[in-house]
Parts: sequence; structure tokens; C-alpha cells
Amino acid sequence: MNQKKEAIYDARELGVPKMLLLGLQHMFAMFGATILVPILCRNRNIILPFMYKIKGACIFGFLICFLRRLSHSRKS
Repeated sequence: MNQKKEAIYDARELGVPKMLLLGLQHMFAMFGATILVPILCRNRNIILPFMYKIKGACIFGFLICFLRRLSHSRKS
């Protein structure tokens, strides 16, 4: 079993059934992280996970934009 597996960067390479299964798994994971964890941990402030989720998404978006611009400037 010395097969070298490469990373999949585009989910469309998996095909529709595997892509839908991956999307369903992602949906349950995000629901659990955002809704169920604060409830199970007895955190009364349910808005807090949403605030951190938005903040994390903004930081991730800015980071991706910065890295893309940086890589495009190095190519030219």
C-alpha cells in the first residue's frame, strides 16, 4: 500500500454523490459547532458563537485576499 494520494482542491473531482455527502457532513458539523455546543456547555449567551463565526470568516476572507494578491504580485 505505497500509493501516494494527492490532495483534492476541487470538490467537483469527487463526483456528485460524494460531494453531496461531504456537504451534508459539513452542514451537520457547522450546526453542531454553532448551535449544539453552546447549549450543551450551558453557555447562556447563544449570540457569542455567531459573533466569533462572523469574525473568523472576515479574518479568513481578508487573509485569502492578501495571500492571492501577494502571489499575483510575485508572478509578475
